[in-house]
Amino acid sequence: MEALRHRRFALPPAETTDAAYDSLAPLLAANLDGFVFRKELVKLTGALQQANARLAQAQDWSAKLERDGTAWAAKLEVDIAELKRDQARLGDEVGRLAEENRRLADVKAAFDLLPEFLRRYLTKRAFRARSRASARPARAARRRRPVRRAA
Repeated sequence: MEALRHRRFALPPAETTDAAYDSLAPLLAANLDGFVFRKELVKLTGALQQANARLAQAQDWSAKLERDGTAWAAKLEVDIAELKRDQARLGDEVGRLAEENRRLADVKAAFDLLPEFLRRYLTKRAFRARSRASARPARAARRRRPVRRAA
């Protein structure tokens, strides 16, 4: 019902755009003088030139971004490959350290089976050997002092 009412009271369909333009063209040509609109035309040509200049800048900037993006993507691919190599190397290192940790746990388990006095004795010997080994470079440096000759 509502559709019938709209169809009945609505404006008639507009003419085709070509027919409307053809009917208005002589009227516009007779009443619109280019001299009157000269300022507006100059303003529009200036705006068009600015828009073209901005378009050229935007195209240059877009090309630069595309080049930079390609270079950045190549750099990231190299970095990713390097990180994968590091990850593989670290995975091997972790495996090696896990094996060494298991071996040391076995040694400690065997060490804990020894009697207490023997564990204390072996621990003292290990610490003394370590302190002597770290003191040797310092002693050797003291021995290498240059000999002063009397003039």
